[in-house]
Amino acid sequence: GVQSVLHVYSKLLGQFYDYFSKRDESGRATTTKTLTLEKWHKLAKDAELLDGFSSRQDATLIFNISQDPNDKTSFSEMSYREFTYAITIYGLIRCPNPTVPAASRLASFLSEKLVPVIKRKFPMIRTFERSGSNS
Repeated sequence: GVQSVLHVYSKLLGQFYDYFSKRDESGRATTTKTLTLEKWHKLAKDAELLDGFSSRQDATLIFNISQDPNDKTSFSEMSYREFTYAITIYGLIRCPNPTVPAASRLASFLSEKLVPVIKRKFPMIRTFERSGSNS
């Protein structure tokens, strides 16, 4: 299911999350380890998630929807787990075909959309494709 897809991409998503959560909006290193809404907007923009298909308002909405009330981070921050929720939501929105299982939709979003962008624009993030089993 969706969890196993997220597991396959967990190293890459974790590094991608860390890359943005540990920098401020201008790219300088910070001590914080979570995503604020501004950082999430930057991540979404840099990951080419903001396009004709989804707007900044959509990104804000997804940020809010993915907030887990049981999570210890405040509602103005996105933890890694909340980030994976948000990425899952993007994956399902991008492939809106309800006849295709959610896990397949998420997998194709990650492999065809997000991973190629990360590889192209963030070469400093080492990609570990399909290496979830050796951890």
